[in-house]
Amino acid sequence: LSFYYNEMTDLLKCNSDFFTLKKTVEELFSADAEKRKKAESVLQESLKCPGFVRLLLRACLSDDFSISARQLAAISLKNFIKNSWVSDLEGSTQVVEEDKAYIRDSIIEAMVNSSPLVKKQLTEAICFIGKYDFPSNWKSLLESLVKCIQSGDLSIVNSSLVTAEHLFRRYSSESKSEKLWREIKYVLDNFADPLTNLFTSLTSKMTGEESKHFDDGCTMQIYESFVDIAKIFYHLNFQDLPEYFEDHLDDWMSGFKVLLGLKNVYSCPEIGSLKMSFCAQICDNLAMFAEKYEEEFFNHVMIFVKIVSQQVLSVSTEEKYDEFVSKGIDFLAMVCGKAQYKLLFENGELLSQISECIILPSLELRACDVDNFENAPNDYVLFDLEGSVAESRRRSACNFISAVCKLFSDTVEPMFTLHLRNLLVQYSEDPAENWSRKSVAINLLLAICCRGTTQKATINPILNVNEFFLTQLKLVLESALGNTLLKADILKFLILFRTEIPKETFVNVLPTVRSLLCHNCAVLRIYSAILLEKLLIGGPVAILELSDVTGSYRIIFENLLKALEMPDTTRCEYMMRCFMRLMETVFNLGANAVRPYFTAIAMQIYSLIATPGPPMFNHLLCESMCLLIRLCGPTDNFNPEDILFPIFQQILQSESSYLLPWIFQMLALLLNRRTQEAQIPPVYMVLLPHLLNPEVWSNPVNLPSVIHLLTVYMRVNSGELSKEDYLIKILTIFQRLVFSKSFDENGMRLVNAFIDYGQQEHVDMYLDDILRVVFKRQQENQTYKFSRMFVILICHMVVRFGAVAALARIENIQNGLFGNIVEKLFIAKTYTFRRSEDAMIFIYSVLQMLYCCAEFKINGVYSKYTVDLLQVVHGSFHKHSEIIFVSTDGVHNAIDADMVNNVLYHGDVIQFHIPGTENFAKLYTHAIGQMLRDAALKDAVEGFLSRLDVQERELLRMMSLR
Repeated sequence: LSFYYNEMTDLLKCNSDFFTLKKTVEELFSADAEKRKKAESVLQESLKCPGFVRLLLRACLSDDFSISARQLAAISLKNFIKNSWVSDLEGSTQVVEEDKAYIRDSIIEAMVNSSPLVKKQLTEAICFIGKYDFPSNWKSLLESLVKCIQSGDLSIVNSSLVTAEHLFRRYSSESKSEKLWREIKYVLDNFADPLTNLFTSLTSKMTGEESKHFDDGCTMQIYESFVDIAKIFYHLNFQDLPEYFEDHLDDWMSGFKVLLGLKNVYSCPEIGSLKMSFCAQICDNLAMFAEKYEEEFFNHVMIFVKIVSQQVLSVSTEEKYDEFVSKGIDFLAMVCGKAQYKLLFENGELLSQISECIILPSLELRACDVDNFENAPNDYVLFDLEGSVAESRRRSACNFISAVCKLFSDTVEPMFTLHLRNLLVQYSEDPAENWSRKSVAINLLLAICCRGTTQKATINPILNVNEFFLTQLKLVLESALGNTLLKADILKFLILFRTEIPKETFVNVLPTVRSLLCHNCAVLRIYSAILLEKLLIGGPVAILELSDVTGSYRIIFENLLKALEMPDTTRCEYMMRCFMRLMETVFNLGANAVRPYFTAIAMQIYSLIATPGPPMFNHLLCESMCLLIRLCGPTDNFNPEDILFPIFQQILQSESSYLLPWIFQMLALLLNRRTQEAQIPPVYMVLLPHLLNPEVWSNPVNLPSVIHLLTVYMRVNSGELSKEDYLIKILTIFQRLVFSKSFDENGMRLVNAFIDYGQQEHVDMYLDDILRVVFKRQQENQTYKFSRMFVILICHMVVRFGAVAALARIENIQNGLFGNIVEKLFIAKTYTFRRSEDAMIFIYSVLQMLYCCAEFKINGVYSKYTVDLLQVVHGSFHKHSEIIFVSTDGVHNAIDADMVNNVLYHGDVIQFHIPGTENFAKLYTHAIGQMLRDAALKDAVEGFLSRLDVQERELLRMMSLR
């Protein structure tokens, strides 16, 4: 009786919890914002309870829930699994082992039996679990998938294939590793044969007599299976050609030949679309084999070239065939561009047929291309210029021409050149009517001349591109009546050939380009912005310099701001990128050059509160504001806080949390202007409690920028942080972060700032506790990344206290501890520093330790490490010389730095240097020279120099003794 009573109690509790979950999920759809917020909170708290994920999985299939509620339950389950499945040192909510086992045992069946919207979410959850648990902790996953694809039920087969394809997708994107290959081998041993059997079985059905009696539903399911089978074949063969597929290559290629050559016409458009997707994936597979496995694929090349060519020719110019045609041309380009297959095309007849019948027609403009140009300008730019993942016949045809001209220039260039001349003649006969002829001619010329697909592609000197522009294109671009699409092609010509055209040409055409920035045509506005941005890029490739835009930069700024208010270019990243580049170019003109645009940029940021913009636009917009802030000096009458703080206040009070990293960066820049003031302004002290709010620190994206903001607080006046226990809260945050594998580096950055800028009494008070925490983490979970940060922390101590005091401080914890750190962390490991200041403080601190500490000199307790430490410093100096010299030269590019932590230059540590040096190279050689003059170090330095080659040794000796 007791047993049955307990069972009944558990059942009633489960049903009660399920009813509560149903009510909570329903309230998430409430129009009442307060109810929604409360329901979200209840759901998040419930997820912490063991067993609740089982209820969520049950809800995904329950008819008691609406379709939307089931989808929401699936999304909640997926997100919880993503956030909590993997253990983390910081002790966040985890899935208990019993629930993990239940999920692994039940989720495949749930996925197979769920609705399409729920199925998608559960498939993502399966793939995430599989990334960590498969195959070692989830052997049953593959067994379940194999059982499903062998069931004979096409609905179950398709569900399992979709999951398998998602699971195996990373095999074609991850870098090679022993672990990855072991996993692939396990999959091949258990999945390759069932997959091959399924493929041959479905191929037989599709090509046999019974296919005539299939209804549309059955045919659609078979093609859905074919698409996923072909994708899985791609993933499993990407890293290397497995022995199994090499042995069964004829079976697969025979099936691809038959299915690719099918001429079935289907009245159902969905089936036709699936068939084209399948044929496109076959072409992808063929291109991979042609590129990676030439020897094994050689005997199949010619038959597939003919089949693919025939099939591409057989379809119309409608957009629905673009993916297949593009993939087919890409396969042909891969084959024709590989030297291994050159003999197959020696006579030139086949190449000429492909070029004349497939490639040149694919360059033609279609009505849908013109429609995209006019009505979907951003999509058009992605297709035409940016290399979108979506397929474009014209771009694939250009890639084919570029590839074939590498090996068969003598065969095809005369034909392409003749076609080019004919196009120009046709245009000249009636420019207004035949404008598209010149558009095709420009794209053909780009394909012939560009060798490769990157911006660094070499140029084929078939003609003088500058002369071609001046004689054929310049007047069209400057004409007020020219066709807009043709003008866009001319701008693309200038963008791609900008390194081949002299500067004078661009200076002359600049007035036209800047006027196009606010043209009625969106594509012209975008292409003009792209061209200007490329011409203004700083460094050795800059074409237009400050002197070239001094008289026109205000017009360009104003036109860019107008463009940001026009349809299809509001929130346009190309406009914002151009604005950013121009600001960098005119930066040296001072605040007066760009201050008129401060309010306009601030209002653009304000508009993001109501409607978020694209991520890159947001990034560039906020970077532009950061540059404007940097131009506002502390003594200027202009006070940027008056404009920005009301906006910041609304952002902090709104749900626009994605803007917080940039807001924190801007606040850091604004506060950094106050470093000469005695106290932190009250308006910034009011913000401090918000910065220490756990919600801010719970979002990893905020960490780099909020840590940097706190660093600036400490730099301005760290004493004020002792008020209201702010300092205690900061060090508590440090302790939480440092025990997280994901965020330990952020914690170490925070404590380094405290060591650098904290008041002496506070640093003395808390340093021993900080070191104990760091030592504990190092002992319990040592990683390369944390060891590197530990070493940097020691270096910050050297800079703050001096080498002698820093060494004594660590030795006080445990006698001989510093020597152990030097041996195990400074010498035994080789570090690569991403940040210039880390590399410099490391080199500087080691030199200080060697020169100042008696322990490293002759007869010193650590003298045995001196030569090795000199070797470490020398290696690090050469390894990091590029980032060191860039940093000490003051070069800073805010756009191309890291997306989050990129505005401020954190290099305050380079202010600590040996007196009398002009740069870091002199600091290094000067220190070596001083050591050579020190009798207690001379022998060690000579020992280090003896390890270098003769030329390097003598050069270093000569420079150090100057």
